[in-house]
Amino acid sequence: MRTLLTVVSLFAPLGLLGCVPKAPAAFVAPDHVRAVRDQIDWDEAGEKASAQMADYLRIESVNPITSNPTGQRDAAQFLADILAEDGIRSDIIEYRPGHVNLIATLPGSGEQAPLCLLSHLDVVPGDAEHWDNPPYSGTVDDEGRIWGRGALDMKSLGLMEALTMSYLARLNVPLNRDIILLAVSDEEVDNTGARWVADNWDDFGCSHLINEGGIGVEDALFDGQAAYFISVGEKGTAWVDIVATGEPSHGSTPLPDQSPDRLISALSDLERRKVRYRIPEPMYELLDAVGRHQRGLTGAVLTRPFWVRTLAKGKLLREPAVRATASNTCNVTGLLGAGSHNTVSGRSVAHYDCRLQPETEPEAFVDELRDLIRTEGVHIEEVGLVQGSWSPIDDPLYEAIANYVTEDQPDAVAGPVLSVGFTDSILLRPLGVHAYGIAPIRITQDEAFSMHGHNEYIREDDLRDGLYRLLSIVTDQATTTDPQAER
Repeated sequence: MRTLLTVVSLFAPLGLLGCVPKAPAAFVAPDHVRAVRDQIDWDEAGEKASAQMADYLRIESVNPITSNPTGQRDAAQFLADILAEDGIRSDIIEYRPGHVNLIATLPGSGEQAPLCLLSHLDVVPGDAEHWDNPPYSGTVDDEGRIWGRGALDMKSLGLMEALTMSYLARLNVPLNRDIILLAVSDEEVDNTGARWVADNWDDFGCSHLINEGGIGVEDALFDGQAAYFISVGEKGTAWVDIVATGEPSHGSTPLPDQSPDRLISALSDLERRKVRYRIPEPMYELLDAVGRHQRGLTGAVLTRPFWVRTLAKGKLLREPAVRATASNTCNVTGLLGAGSHNTVSGRSVAHYDCRLQPETEPEAFVDELRDLIRTEGVHIEEVGLVQGSWSPIDDPLYEAIANYVTEDQPDAVAGPVLSVGFTDSILLRPLGVHAYGIAPIRITQDEAFSMHGHNEYIREDDLRDGLYRLLSIVTDQATTTDPQAER
């Protein structure tokens, strides 16, 4: 979104310089949160967390399950052992072979509904050939980087969540709600762990949930400004197969109505889909937060949705990430056929991955795709349809996240985003939970690309800082304080 830098340069003649937004007031943590934090030796906490992170990354909990069939159970047991050190009991439930869910509860008074801390135990494979340090080594180098698949996605947040519960138990912090830790399997493939949680939701009943989905990125929108993106919603999915059929034949003689030709024609039909762009509300909120932080002409433009819609929208839509957020997208992700070089298959298939804005009903969208196909011998098969979902921005947990991730960082701003991908949260929001995605750490753009890529690591300082901020958020949201006393 560096396009923002060029957008604001266009508006000097519009008289916006006199409309400078008010700078946001610096956030000060309330006394009861500072009292909890002050009981912890954060240097010691950081050293211990770093060692635990390295050990956690050495557990090869790869999904799809390959060389280590007990990897996800081993990962669950690792977190259970950490919790047990402070007297927190865990249940490890194997709901299908090789896949387990860890459940632990730190009881509160019940004045509020429980707060869930969600993470996933599984990681995608890592190819050691492309890594500077082996992906399951847990190497800690001289620069304080902890290497391993899952360092960012998402074992670091899972560890922070477990340690947050441990510190609250160790310090005997009085809680006004239960804290429930959920560490689930299979997020990276079929989300069966979260589906099990959804099927048993009456056992949890959390009103709020913290999960992956957002992170702090340096120089993300403007040089010198770190942006913490808080995921408040996720696009839905319509995964379908475009299936073309025809008579199989010999490859030496082209014939009419062969399945590959029909598939190519059908994909051309689908290219006629009219794409409509609509900037979602969270993007306006994010731009407003950025504008108030930047101030000046930039702030005058970005804090006013009218000017964004009228003058900046075209520029913003040049960015692929913005276009994806602001529209329903479809991508061909694979082509299949039973033919060989000299045999024309009787069935050819294209995998179609469509990501839909939350207000779009997947079934209706697939019907629109069907109406576009004019080619004979082609039909659409539904593989997976999931409705997109939002959680409100006007919410105490969202506000706490935004406050604490930027606390004592004058160069940082926090704002909501609609994720173009999805996490386990999309399965739980329909049950009424307000789910927010954030890993409260600050990384570079290059480091962000290591997730599902090569050379994934987390810095020791970031891990300690993230634990500090997550403990602050949970303490703020799960402890009772007298509002008058805070004033």
